[in-house]
Amino acid sequence: MRRAIAFVLSLTLSGCAAHRPHVADGPDRLHDWASVVAIPRGAPVRVTLDYDVDGGLYDVTDSTLTIRVPPGVHRLTMSRAQVVRVAVLVPKKTHWGWLAKPLAVGIVGGLAGALVGAAMRDSKVAFLSLGVFAASSIGGFYHFMYHWVDHEWRAVYLRPSD
Repeated sequence: MRRAIAFVLSLTLSGCAAHRPHVADGPDRLHDWASVVAIPRGAPVRVTLDYDVDGGLYDVTDSTLTIRVPPGVHRLTMSRAQVVRVAVLVPKKTHWGWLAKPLAVGIVGGLAGALVGAAMRDSKVAFLSLGVFAASSIGGFYHFMYHWVDHEWRAVYLRPSD
């Protein structure tokens, strides 16, 4: 029995020693200006200099970045050395987006069942339907508040620190 425990313990420890820290396969895309060049023209961007500037991307070269501020009014050109950070407005990833329709059905169905139960004077149906209505309403409220903001700023470039 002791040999089996020692054997399992040695296998466990030798397996842990084989793990190494992750090493990057290539350059960090967050510090690569090519990520900015790849942004499609007209996309909403937020450029950080000493302050944030929001606008639509107009043009990107190896040395400059031009945006329309506010989109379509006038152009603002800045050198690459001035740019600290560039972020793009992208749709927010929603993990539970599919839940909206079942919650809406629960709210409408629970309310309809409560009204029918009250009209028929059936307290059991009315009580259960009010429970479905309440649970669906609470879930719908939380779902709505979580998904209220459906877009977020995602950084695509950070100036490398020297």
